[in-house]
Amino acid sequence: MFFEFALEPGVVAHWCDREGYGAFIKRFGIDARRIVSRFPKRWASEIEKEFHQKYPDPTFKQKERKADLISILTKHMVKRCSVNYDGKVSWLENAEREQSCRPFSGIVACDNPRKHPAVTVICSADDILERFDLLLPNSCVVSRTPRDMASAVAQLLRCCTFAVFIDPYFDIKQRFLEPFRHFMEEQICNRVANSIPVTELHLAVDNKLNPSLEQQEANYRLTALQRNLPDLIPNGHKVKVVVWRERLRGQKLHNRYVLTDIGSVSFGIGLDCNDESFHQTLAQSQTDDVSCLSEVHHDSRWSEYVSAPVFDKVAETIIFGK
Repeated sequence: MFFEFALEPGVVAHWCDREGYGAFIKRFGIDARRIVSRFPKRWASEIEKEFHQKYPDPTFKQKERKADLISILTKHMVKRCSVNYDGKVSWLENAEREQSCRPFSGIVACDNPRKHPAVTVICSADDILERFDLLLPNSCVVSRTPRDMASAVAQLLRCCTFAVFIDPYFDIKQRFLEPFRHFMEEQICNRVANSIPVTELHLAVDNKLNPSLEQQEANYRLTALQRNLPDLIPNGHKVKVVVWRERLRGQKLHNRYVLTDIGSVSFGIGLDCNDESFHQTLAQSQTDDVSCLSEVHHDSRWSEYVSAPVFDKVAETIIFGK
């Protein structure tokens, strides 16, 4: 649903002319479901260097387009570890080497001298329109099994640095715990990004108009999670659990999301799997709709739950993995 692409800095610098900018700009980012990889760490600086080589005396518009490209492409990007990046060989050779170890969804470059199958060559605006014209699907139907649910968001979890799992009704039933185990496996064990991920789990209590009863329910649920979540979280990692309460006449706390710093999705039913998943003799009949959030939608939900919460916090705790 979301795909990580390595973009050669020279390609980005090349699209600071009017035609290239118009064709290129809408084909990467959250709305295009193509997330750019920060490869290497100084990727933005490499674009600056390539830009000044291509445009030794740039116009104001060219400089403006370059700034826009860097700003848009780095707003939500994969902070991929590039500790093995070799500055003595070309960017493309480094990307091909990285592809053999931890694959990108694709590599976009100015040429492909070694005919690498993962490399897409872009030399003109027409190339962009031809090779990246089709919109990627923004939703999919998944079987409500732990593995399939985690696979639907695997690329986001492996590449993000901050993930928030939101399900108001999350509890210690096996149908919630098993998908969460698989989410943690993708986010931590199959990691692509270079940092230890920040992980949060958000749930809710009913607004009882009685703070004492709300606190009691929140404490009960957090105590149960403290007993059951540590075995699902890899050793050395932790999950912050937050319990919210809706404000009177405020935003409804109902939908289920996986929000990350590079993109987000919603699960139509919830972050729990089908009970049939635990009975191998039964056919797996239930499915769910998983949908990508647009950038505007993503920014709105990120604000509501993370940067400027619109709910009242009842309680929170930190759960350390075993």
